[in-house]
Order: sequence, then C-alpha cells, then structure tokens
Amino acid sequence: MHGTFGLPILCASALASPLAFGQGFDLSTFDTTAQGPWSTPAKTTLYVPKVPNGSLKLDGVASSAEYGGFVGVTVTPGVNAWILDFPADRQWDNAADSSFTYYLAHDDDYFYVGVDAKDEVVNSDDSNGNFWKDDAIEIVVDALADRFDNNTDSSKDPVGGHSYLNYEGRFSAWDEAANARGSQGWASGVEWTYGANGDVYGTGKAVAGGWQMEVRFKKRMFEDPVAKNKLANGYRMGFNIGMDDDDKHGPGPNGDKTGSQDLDIQYFWANRQRYKGYTAEYLATLSADEIAGQVWRADTENHPLFIDGTGRLSHGGSGEIIFGYDTPATGKILFVTSSSDTPINADPALIALFRARGYTVTVFQSGGPPDDLRKAAAGQDVVNALKEQNLQAASGQIGAAPCAPGTELQYTITVAGRPIEAAEFGKLVLRTLPPEAEEANIKRNRLPRAVLAVAVGATVTTLAVFAAAARRTSALSSQS
Repeated sequence: MHGTFGLPILCASALASPLAFGQGFDLSTFDTTAQGPWSTPAKTTLYVPKVPNGSLKLDGVASSAEYGGFVGVTVTPGVNAWILDFPADRQWDNAADSSFTYYLAHDDDYFYVGVDAKDEVVNSDDSNGNFWKDDAIEIVVDALADRFDNNTDSSKDPVGGHSYLNYEGRFSAWDEAANARGSQGWASGVEWTYGANGDVYGTGKAVAGGWQMEVRFKKRMFEDPVAKNKLANGYRMGFNIGMDDDDKHGPGPNGDKTGSQDLDIQYFWANRQRYKGYTAEYLATLSADEIAGQVWRADTENHPLFIDGTGRLSHGGSGEIIFGYDTPATGKILFVTSSSDTPINADPALIALFRARGYTVTVFQSGGPPDDLRKAAAGQDVVNALKEQNLQAASGQIGAAPCAPGTELQYTITVAGRPIEAAEFGKLVLRTLPPEAEEANIKRNRLPRAVLAVAVGATVTTLAVFAAAARRTSALSSQS
C-alpha cells in the first residue's frame, strides 16, 4: 500500500532484536538468500521526522538533533547488513574498516539523508557513473510503494529509482563534464538539476576515522503527477540505503592492483523477501478481482517469496519509511505485543505511523511480571480510556417507584457492566477521527477498520493490550 493513511483507533507493537554474527565474521560464509535483520519489517521500517523549513543546513555533519530527533541507524557487516557476494575476493576487517550510521528528515520541500561512515581508507577515483566502485552510499527509492520484483537499474523509474553519491556528495546520475543529467535512469520522468540551487545537492568530506556526507532531494523527484502522491502526513514509501567501500586494493587509478575489482565490499540496510515475478507487467494481466484477492500470495509455485542479490536494488526488497505530519498530535500510546518478531502481532508500520503522527509510543513485550506492565501503562492513553469507559453502572427500571401517578407500564433496563471478554474491551475507544475524516482515510487507502482489543483480568495489574487488525491487505504492501 502507498499513500497517506490514518487509523480511527490507536494501538501498537515491538521490534525484533538484531541478529549478531559476532567478531571475526567471514564474508565468504554470508548467505545472500537468507533472512535476517535486513528482511525483518520491524528492523526495516522507520518514520521520517518533519523539521522546520531552513533548519537543516547541509554541512556534511548529520545529527539526531538537526534531523528532528531521528535516531541514527547503524549498518554493520556481520551484524545487521545484507552483503553482496561480489567481488569474489571482497574484503572487510571490522566496523572501523567499514560501517555507517544514517539519518533521515524532511521539510515542506526536501527529503534529507545524512551519513556518518567509519572507513580507515577514504577514496574516490572513478567517474560519476561508477561511484559504486568508490567510497559512496547507494540509495533506492520505491516512490509509489508498489513493492515490485524489479531492478531499478533497468526499470528507469519515472520518480525515484537507484542512484549513488560518493563521500564528497557528488551524484552518480549527473554528468559533471556536460553539467547535465547523465544516462543513469534516476527519476527519468522528472526534469531535474544537480547543484547548490538544484533539485539534488550533496556535500561531504573525509574526517578522522571515516567520512561524513549529507544530501537533499527535492520532493518532486518522488511525486508522480498521475498518482498525486505527496511525501507528507503519513505517506509511506519504499527506501533502501547501502554502502560501497574502496580501500585502494583494486585496479582503479589509486589502487595497488592486489584486488580483482575496484571495490572491497558492498552492503545494504534492507533486502526483504519479495514475491518472485510480481511486476507491473504481471499485474497488468490480472483482473480487478484477482488484484483485490492478491492471488500471487497463494501461488507459491510461480510467485514464491525469496531473497537474492537483485533484491537490494528492487522495490520489493526495500525497507519502508513513513513521513511525519505537518501538524503533530499529542498523546501517549502503550503498544503491547506478545511477540516482537511477528508483524501480525506487532506491526512496525503502525508504530512508525503513530510516531510520525506525533504520538509518544511506548513499546512493551508481554510475558514479564504484571508489575512491569502496570508501570509501563501508567499515564498511557489506554489506562485513561479504561478509567473513563470501564465503569460499573447501575441500571434499574422505567416506570418503577418513584414515578408519576398513573404510569401503567414498567420496563426493566439491562445494561452491560464492566467488560469481561476481550471483544468487549475491543469497543473501548482511545482516540478517534471525525466520522467524515475516518471514512475518507479508509476509502482512500483501502484500509480495513482497526480493532483494538484489550484483555483485562480481575485487576489492572494483569492488563494486557494487543492489536488485532490494521493488517495491510493492499496488493501494494506484499511484505507486511
């Protein structure tokens, strides 16, 4: 699914713990088809804070404070990175040799990416179109969040696509000699320029122990005039980021010729499972009912879920980012899940959406002592809702004494007391949209209505909250 989406009822989830391979990781043992943190939605779903226009200055130095509180995401081979099996003699020693932390933010006009890279040898000695052989970052954008099984190097996306920037902030899709767009298919349907006053601009430098770089993209490079998508207010977009490291071992101008290629290692933040053969061309052969029924999900013979090297550059292999709202809300949400590793029980996109909306989300995995949950629940909106709506109410009769003389009919009133079953607690409302706004959001985004179920035992100490619903049924979100 793509586009802005809203939910009438708020709930939440937990994130999976990272896979760690330990010290002395051997690159040759990495299985490029395996699942890991790079394929886990909980680890590859983020929200992008909205910052005031003009507040983010491109000086090559990114920080959480400047990026609206975004907590930097660190990507390290042997810990949480998907690693390309090229070249055959690829090399990597440790995190100081190559790893990076990135930051994301947006304002009314731009989408920003900041990178702080650890690198013992900083080098760039190739032309723009070959920056993937140098010290550079790679960026993949699935602007319409279709999650297709494609290759953005050949799909020539009209908006978004695949590009890379070297450590100095120079852009792969820009022909510096001609001062014009190059042959690379980045945002092929948009007229754009590179430079301090252009649609794309980056700046970076070598620093002690590595390099730092920042880049900004004009949002219109990701906004399709037909789809009318806007990178704001909960819009959901596919995003991936990777690292190329050149330590001068290859045949490049600055290389010592000891390596077979002018590249030591390439690795990515995300490479999710995707449905094989789920492409725009395949989708065009289906009826509306077949698309609505997502028939490819059941066809495991022709459309199995898989991971491979192309996935790092595909729409389907990308992670997901959700853009923060122009006008943040306030409030606290307790999101409790029985399993932080199962998206059905703990949908990371919901967490990202709530945070993008401005809510403070406390994620809690159930199973611990009741007192821990009671402490976590203190002050949360769910507790306030329970206090206001979980009431013991006296009923009575209509027409019973005392009543006006001559009353001939008497009715016994039956009302629900304190909820007992989970379904009854599911009717508790934490927060709602106006009816017309709720309906508009549901229709526009093809979302089922969310259901919040709250299971409560004899006392609040046994409170447990679980989210049932808001499962993304759209064909455009096949990896949920």
